[in-house]
Amino acid sequence: MIEFSHIRKVYDSSFEALRDVSLTIENGEFVFLTGQSGAGKTTLLKHIIMEEFPSDGMLSVFGRVSSTRHHPKFSEIAKLRREMGIVFQDIRLLSDRTVFDNVCFAARVGGGTERQIKRRVFEALTVVGLSHKNSNKPNQLSGGEQQRIAIARAIVNEPKLLVADEPTGNLDRAISDDIFSLIEQINSWGTTVIMATHDRSFLERTHYREISLDHGQLVRGGGSRIITGNYQKG
Repeated sequence: MIEFSHIRKVYDSSFEALRDVSLTIENGEFVFLTGQSGAGKTTLLKHIIMEEFPSDGMLSVFGRVSSTRHHPKFSEIAKLRREMGIVFQDIRLLSDRTVFDNVCFAARVGGGTERQIKRRVFEALTVVGLSHKNSNKPNQLSGGEQQRIAIARAIVNEPKLLVADEPTGNLDRAISDDIFSLIEQINSWGTTVIMATHDRSFLERTHYREISLDHGQLVRGGGSRIITGNYQKG
């Protein structure tokens, strides 16, 4: 489970990126993260992957707690990130490596023998429907195929959580729908999904919860349970 309790994030310029955000995301849930540019979506996601830490408040991600007084050790953050898969809008494939090598690079982080790693890679490529293009380079693929490879890379280690940051932002309608269906399939396995998006058509035709931010404040879809412990807001 992911739980934000009164999270506030202030950067050096005194810019308040998150303002008293409290919310809970349950294991296996699919949630949309929405808001205009600058609303705080990226900052919130960076807290979940523990690239950023709260200025005030407490955050728990799969039992790892982060607060103003406590940051997990680097080794704990590394373990946490191995339980996550992340898909970016700009894809970030390695252009000089094959499809197989791109996914294999992530699979090795998850550990195992070379035989186990190769099996996981081919399984992930099969899920996204591109095992037949394992020897291609990224520039030989369409935009939609590249995003599918990015998803294969994100799920190759069977993560508990998939964070998809605008995964359809640069794709046309038909391809966007295909990518969204694939993400729904991954959620159906029990994987928690947080999908940041500006495309409201996904929200309008599904029942998933929308978590919406506006100038760092939670304006829709929060829900909060106070984290057990000695935390006091301040």
